[in-house]
Amino acid sequence: MTTDVKNALGKSSHALAWSVAAVIATSLGLLYTTEKGKEIREDLSDKAKDLAKGFKKTRENVQEYVKDIWGKVSDELEQSYVEVKSEVMAAVEEAKDKMDEKKYSRIVDDIVEKYSEGKKWSTSALKKLKDNLKTDWNDLKSDFETATK
Repeated sequence: MTTDVKNALGKSSHALAWSVAAVIATSLGLLYTTEKGKEIREDLSDKAKDLAKGFKKTRENVQEYVKDIWGKVSDELEQSYVEVKSEVMAAVEEAKDKMDEKKYSRIVDDIVEKYSEGKKWSTSALKKLKDNLKTDWNDLKSDFETATK
């Protein structure tokens, strides 16, 4: 195993830590609202399911994607991947009722282009990142079909 891979495996992902902190903060906020306990538990359950779905890909999977996209693994590239994916998911959540594959594809393209500004990513890496994120549509489309019924 190379030193880069050992270092990447040995360090925690800052983006994932921030995401977990955000969920904890949201959960605490829900606990202190005026809603009844049952409603709070339902909200927490829904948020936990959303988080699990959004971060379904484990760190190992993320590292595989990062290596496929950029040809190497680093904390910076892992963080970039997670941040781009998080931005895509947030944009999708905002437009959930009006989402289709074409709109999802445009969201991915726009966010990747915006996020990559100032970064020295190759055209090939940008295409691979977009293609990787666009494969998530198959997992998401059933959610949109259910929401529109």
